[in-house]
Amino acid sequence: MSNVKIKQTAETVIKTSENIGIVNERIKDVGVRTKEKINNATEQTNSNSPEQYAVENLLMTAIFVFIMQVYTGVAYKYFVVSMCVMMVTIYAFMFNSDRIMEKLMSILSSLSLNSFGAVIVIGYVAIVVGGVLEYLLSCLFYKKPLSKMAFGAALKRAAQ
Repeated sequence: MSNVKIKQTAETVIKTSENIGIVNERIKDVGVRTKEKINNATEQTNSNSPEQYAVENLLMTAIFVFIMQVYTGVAYKYFVVSMCVMMVTIYAFMFNSDRIMEKLMSILSSLSLNSFGAVIVIGYVAIVVGGVLEYLLSCLFYKKPLSKMAFGAALKRAAQ
């Protein structure tokens, strides 16, 4: 009777150790596969060269400067409306910047304009066009009264 219990216990221990070994191997496999997935993901995100990173940031900066120039062309006359439009535009650009930059870079690549020098020229052109648009908007709204929200305290002091 004791021999039978010892054999059953030994068989249970052997089965348990085999099961632990199988579970251990599965955990190792999952860990290896997870590590491979992480390595693949980081390789894909780090595939951009430093030049590509600089080109994307330069283009994004030029776009933000353009938006700010258009905003300042309208803000003195229509402060609340221009602030709302600018914030919606900035937030939309920030939350979708990856997709927007991907599309812009694909367009620039198809036109062979994705080099650093070409993006510098595009940035300058965007800033000059923004400046011209700012001037034209300020001329368009020249006769409109100043926004009380923008210059409320200054207008009150000037009136006294």
